[in-house]
Parts: sequence; C-alpha cells; structure tokens
Amino acid sequence: MVNNILMSSSRIYLQCFFVWLSLCLSIPGKSNVQHQQADSLNLAAQKAFRQNLALSFHLAQHAKELSTRDNYDRGKVESICTLGLIQALSKYPISAIDTLTFHLKLVPENNTQARFALEATLAQCWYYRGFYDSSQYYFNRAISKFTTETDLPQYGLFYLFGARLYLKVGAMGKALHCYDVATKVWQLSRKKEKGVQWDVLGSIYYAQRLYDKALECFRQSVRQLLKEKNVLESINPLIHLGNTFYLKMEDDSAKWYYTQALETAQQVGDSLSTAILNSNLSRLALESKNPSLALQYALRAADVLSGEQYISSEAGNEQQIGDIYGELNDIPSAIKHVQNALRLARISGNQTIVRDCYKSLSEFYAWIHKPEIAYENLLAAYRIKDSTQPAMFGRQLAEMEVKYATERKENEIQILKQNQQIATLKISEQKSKMSNQRFMLFALIALLIGGITSLYFYLSKRKLIEGAKQKEAARKAIEEERIRLAKDIHDELGSGLSKIRFLSELVSAPKDNSSNLNTTLHSISITAHNLVDNMKDLIWAMNPSNSTLDNLIARIREYATDYLEDTPIKLTWQLPDYIPKHPITKEFSRNIFMIVKEALQNIVKHAEANSVHILLQIQPKFILSISDNGIGYDKQSIKYGNGLRNMDNRALFVGATFTVESQKSRGTTILISCRTLPLS
Repeated sequence: MVNNILMSSSRIYLQCFFVWLSLCLSIPGKSNVQHQQADSLNLAAQKAFRQNLALSFHLAQHAKELSTRDNYDRGKVESICTLGLIQALSKYPISAIDTLTFHLKLVPENNTQARFALEATLAQCWYYRGFYDSSQYYFNRAISKFTTETDLPQYGLFYLFGARLYLKVGAMGKALHCYDVATKVWQLSRKKEKGVQWDVLGSIYYAQRLYDKALECFRQSVRQLLKEKNVLESINPLIHLGNTFYLKMEDDSAKWYYTQALETAQQVGDSLSTAILNSNLSRLALESKNPSLALQYALRAADVLSGEQYISSEAGNEQQIGDIYGELNDIPSAIKHVQNALRLARISGNQTIVRDCYKSLSEFYAWIHKPEIAYENLLAAYRIKDSTQPAMFGRQLAEMEVKYATERKENEIQILKQNQQIATLKISEQKSKMSNQRFMLFALIALLIGGITSLYFYLSKRKLIEGAKQKEAARKAIEEERIRLAKDIHDELGSGLSKIRFLSELVSAPKDNSSNLNTTLHSISITAHNLVDNMKDLIWAMNPSNSTLDNLIARIREYATDYLEDTPIKLTWQLPDYIPKHPITKEFSRNIFMIVKEALQNIVKHAEANSVHILLQIQPKFILSISDNGIGYDKQSIKYGNGLRNMDNRALFVGATFTVESQKSRGTTILISCRTLPLS
C-alpha cells in the first residue's frame, strides 16, 4: 500500500541544473549575433522552466533551431538538454532518452564538458522512468567527467542528485556520502542551494523514519524555494510532506499537501507529478472507503502514465486500480489491471510491486473460489526475496494451505454423501430397516448438534473466564508497577528534598558566621546534584529498552568512569569479548546497577583506595565483582551497616547471591553471582 505513495518520484533539482549547464558548456571564443540570440533564448527557456514548461519548451526549441542552422554546438547541446528534461516531465521520456543518446554518440570523447551535460541529463531521464540501474550508470559516467575546472555549485548539486538516487535504491551509506560531499563543497562556495539541500536532508530523515525532523526540513525547503520563485521545484517537498503525513496516519494533512502540490503541478504543466499526485489522492480516497472517487483519481493518473513511458509508476497505478475494482466487487476488471501491473513491474524490475500484485491476485482468486490459483500467487509473493513482511506472508500462506485442504476435504465429503444417498435408495426397498435407519440418523444428528452446541457454549464461557483472568492479571501488574514506582520515587526524592528543606531553613535563619552559611549552601548544592543523578538513574531503569544485559553493562561502565574520573582512583576492567543483548527484567537491571553504584560510593568515601578493578563473567553463570586495594576491615569485628545490608537485600530480591571479602590493609571485594539471568 505504501508503495503507491513512495512511487512519487523525488524530482532531481533542476532549478540550478541550467545555471551550471551553461557554465560547463562554455567554450572560449568569439560569439556572433546569431550565437548571442541562441544564448538569450536558452537563458529565457531556463527561467521559464521554473513556472511554465510549455513556454520553456517553445523557447528551447527555437534556440535549438537557431543553433543547428548556425552550427553552434554549445547552444545546440544546451537546448537539447533543456528539451530532454521538459519531455521527461511531460510524458515523453523515451523520446528524450533517444534524442540525448543519439547526440551523445556524435560528441567526441575529448569534449568532456558536453558529454558531462548529456550524460547528466540522461541520468535524470532514466530516473523519471524508474530505471535506477541505468540512472546510476550515467550518474557515474558524468561524475567521472569532473575536473578541477568544474564549477563548485555544479559539483555539489550533482552530488545531491546522487544522494536522492541512492536513497531510491535503498543504499543509505552511499546517499549519506553524496550528501556529505555536496555539503562540504558548498562550504567552499558562496552559492548554496538551500531549498534543494533542505529537501534532500528531509528525505534522508524520512528514510530513517525520523518523521518529525523530516517534516521540519520539507517545510523549510518549500519556504526557501517559493522565496526563490521556483514554483516547479516546490512541488517536490510538498509531495514529501504529504507522504510523511500519510505514514504518520494523518490523512487530512496528507490530502491537503497533495492537493496543493497537484494544483502547482497543473499550473506549471508537470505531467509526471500530476499523475503521481492523482494516484496518491486515489489511495487516500480508497482508504477513506470511497472507491468511486478513488477510481476517478486513478484513471486520471492512468491517462498520463499510459504508453509505458513511466513503467514503474504506471505499474503501481495499475495495481492500485485493480485494488479499487476489487473493492467495487468487479473481480474480472481487478484481475485484468493487476496482471498488467505485474507485467510492467517485471519490466522495470520493481520487486515490491511484483510482490503486491501477487498478493492482490491471490485475494481476487480466493474471492471467486479458485483456491489453487490463489495459493500459487500467494506462494509467488512469499518467495520474493526482498519482501518486507515475510512473517505476515507465512501466516497467509499457512491459512491458504488450510483453506485449500479444507475445500479438498469438502469435495471428498460431498462424494461420500452422494455414495450414501445411493446406498440409502437401495436400502429404501426394505421398509422395516429404513425406519430404524431414519431413527438412528435423527438421533445421531440431534446428538451431534447437542454436542456442538454444548462445546460452543463451553468454549465461549472458558474464553470469557480466561479474558477476565488476563485483564485482572494485567490490572494487578500495572498496580504493582505503580506501587513500586511510587516507592522508588519516595525513596529517591524523599530524603533528598527533606534535607534540602532543612538546609534552606538554616540559610533563612539569621546568622553571623559566613563560613557556616557557605558550608550550608554547598551542602544544598551537593544534595540537589545527587538528587538529579538519582532521578536520572531511576528514569534510565524505567525505560524498557534499557533492560538488556549489554545496556546494563554499558550503563555500569559509563557511571563508574564518570564517577571516578575526578578522583585519584585508577579504574580497570575485565569484560568478556562479547556481551549478548539478552532482555532482562527491569528489577534485575535496576538493583544490580544500584548495588554497583553504592559499592563505588563506599570505596570513594571509606576505602582510601587508589585502584578499583571490575570483573564480569557471563558463562557458566553471571558473576560481577568489584575489588579495591583500600584499607579493608575486619569482618569479625564490624557488622553489616545499612549500605551493605541494602546491597544484600537488593541481590536477594533479584535471586542473586551477595558476598563481601575483606581484610585489613588488603582491600575489599564485593561479589554478585547468579546461576541464571532473569530474562524478560
């Protein structure tokens, strides 16, 4: 479904293409009056391109005729590139590609500037058609033509095109590289295409599913492009805004931006964007349960896309029309359009549309009771390697297998029933036996109906009881979690806030001793700082995504390093080479971290150590030890204080064993061990 929205081609930013096209084609030498006239027409065509494609085409065609008549190669190539881009947006990309390829063969290899312009334009035309392999081929050929004389804005703009192209094929690493190159180039250039750059950055965020950041970039792009009076290129971020709101399930906002983009595309004569936006609006209408309006939009898009000019976009629109006819219960028309979409998708190599077509065909054939064909199509969809939802396909495939087997059994049962009817007709000749058979048959049916009814009510009652138990268990779990959270907040905040209030009252009391006042203020600062740290630890422990073994060890390392950084104590580690991402319970993660935290605080306050060593062992059992070389203590003469007792209780709460080994002048070792990790 999202495929039809994502097929909205991200237009390669043409507003600057013409600026550096004239620069890269510039040939030193004297220009006569005819050459100047052709240059003026080309410049006028490039300016008109932003707002009126028909006028731009007329001016570029006139410039081409003048340049051809006067053998003015620069003007001819420039006008051919302009005409090619206009044709690519006006449903004639094949004609544009043929013309550009023909003239590329006529240009000598040593004329790198003209070859670069033609190859760059070919890369964009192939992009519009949906053949991204061919687009990448000409993109790389054009990049190879860059020299030290290349204009910097031209260099950066073309790398932005590369970023968009690689985003389309899913090569995020290459896309980011191209964007970084463009950004670094424009840092050295006075000219920056801010509207273009914002749109590319938004597309990168969009691909990473950072939709809020993407929306901000797309809005900035629209504002900048309209400020530059570039009406044509403002269509692109408007489409992207609609796409983003669509994925955020905000259909009203998506429809508003699609409508704005459609009006703009019709105003400038951008046929490709007009078709794409009609297709997107069709999808929104279909999801709003209005298939008749959806069909109107889709057929408008089909009028522009017909003729296999834009094969990938046409394939997506045809598949969408098939889905609409399916909603209208016109299954023959639905199958016809989806099969045509499947043919076009295979030509363009769009595996996503191929997969969706197989899925739609499977559903349609299932509706008209052709389970074998439906099963074959679903199996074909499942085998597409780049399927994004293999688990869902697996479930549908299993359901189809069950359905197919059920219908086959029903046919077998039907045959058995027919045989029983024949046997009954033969037995009917014996009147006395027929009466007994009827009685037994009715009794059996009544018994069967009674058994099925009883089973149904029993299962329904059991289901209600299980549902009530699950709700009660969920309620208790939520209540226990609230109680635990309230206790943690009380423990963490209560004592700290009480101390701050007490110290604040001391400050407000009139005193003459300024040193006592400074000491009190310092104590308030330390207490508040510790309170903030404790709240950070509490929030970290509450986050479910942090309740994994690797995140726990990472948090322990971060805290220990930060805590001992400003002390003379040297910290050393002994960790396994690999720490698995096992999900553990929040209780285990929080209590182990709090034990480590309290142990380190005791070392800093009481141990007088200059070295701490932390050891972690995962197999065959979990062991975490913290050793210091401090003064130690005599276990026989010193009993557990509140700190050690709290650590012992925390370990006991999560099923771990807590031991302390210490000798005077030989340091102290705290050991936490657990046979099995409490997995979440």
